[in-house]
Amino acid sequence: MKRALPAIWLVVLLTIPLWLQDQYILHVLITTGIFIIAAMSLNLLLGYTGQLSLGHVAFFGIGAYASAPACSSACSSPA
Repeated sequence: MKRALPAIWLVVLLTIPLWLQDQYILHVLITTGIFIIAAMSLNLLLGYTGQLSLGHVAFFGIGAYASAPACSSACSSPA
């Protein structure tokens, strides 16, 4: 059972876009997942090793600024 539980969670998480109809909730879940991954990596560096890494902030910012122009030309407006 201990080995099956992570596999079940993985299947549930990977199929969320298929059965979730509300795009806003899906967007909130994706954003929450991104922040959870960032917080876990910072906890690994700052909490366990005590090292300060500004590379996480740089990659997060570069990704945000790179996705804005890409989405402005390809994505439709929310209204």
